[in-house]
Amino acid sequence: MQAFGSDHASPNAQGHTAKFADGGSLDVGVVVWATGYRPDHSWIAISGVTVDGRVVHRRGVTDVPLLYFLGMSWQYTRGSALLGFVADDAAYLAEQIVARAGSRRTSQVESAAN
Repeated sequence: MQAFGSDHASPNAQGHTAKFADGGSLDVGVVVWATGYRPDHSWIAISGVTVDGRVVHRRGVTDVPLLYFLGMSWQYTRGSALLGFVADDAAYLAEQIVARAGSRRTSQVESAAN
């Protein structure tokens, strides 16, 4: 496991490779981005993910495959950003990730059969 600090700011991604402003890159399977206490999503340059600096989502689920958010203020309830209550949102996202993974596999199998 590797962690990157602020000296690797301005990341972008191509497939499973994260590329950094300092020229470095890393093949990744999962990205967990800890943003701190003040929401700032201005660095996300994926069409439709943010509008006026705010994430467009439904309970943390975006329209972008494999992109989810957790721990945002009022993500679903008042407790969404609190450690004591974020578990409900995490469980919901886990269910959505599993369901979406299953539907992607079904689509891939159907495409291969045609």
